[in-house]
Amino acid sequence: MTQVLTPKEQKRLLRPVCRQIRAAVPDKAQKAAKICETLCNLPVFQNAGVLLSYYGVGDEVATKAILERALKTGKRVGVPRCYEESRMEFLEIRSLADLSQVSDYGIPEAPDGTAVIDPKDADLVLVPALAFSVDGCRIGYGKGYYDRYLKRCGGTSVGLCFESCLRDTLPTNANDHPVRMIITEATIKQL
Repeated sequence: MTQVLTPKEQKRLLRPVCRQIRAAVPDKAQKAAKICETLCNLPVFQNAGVLLSYYGVGDEVATKAILERALKTGKRVGVPRCYEESRMEFLEIRSLADLSQVSDYGIPEAPDGTAVIDPKDADLVLVPALAFSVDGCRIGYGKGYYDRYLKRCGGTSVGLCFESCLRDTLPTNANDHPVRMIITEATIKQL
């Protein structure tokens, strides 16, 4: 008898595979720079007044240059902070120096008392993942922070990933919230 795995179980099994694929991407810095340049030249970035973005760490697509460009051009910029009960908010920063502490996940973040940006004010939200599918679904890190946040959020959600982390399909469930655009070093997918 064949056991049918739920989407949650399928994702759990795929995460280490996706981590290995992403870890093996060569020339990450150059590819991330290409992704940054592509995004920053698009109207979705240029016309955004409020940018919410993860701060790329480890093997993620680096976002530091995107954050710097957004701040330099006068955009309101928010970076995520995770709280108990699996809640995430984006805290407003005025410079990268505002990221004065490191989360339990090893991610630079703004300290307590920093202003929270209303999710409905977002024009553009940059979303991390271990992998994206061509239809905008993603495999994240398994906590559901972004799926829950995006349901409350305005603006355009954009997934940033390396081309080798883009898959034809991924398992999904009712709680998943797909992004509306994916940018890799080789392609832009408007969904």
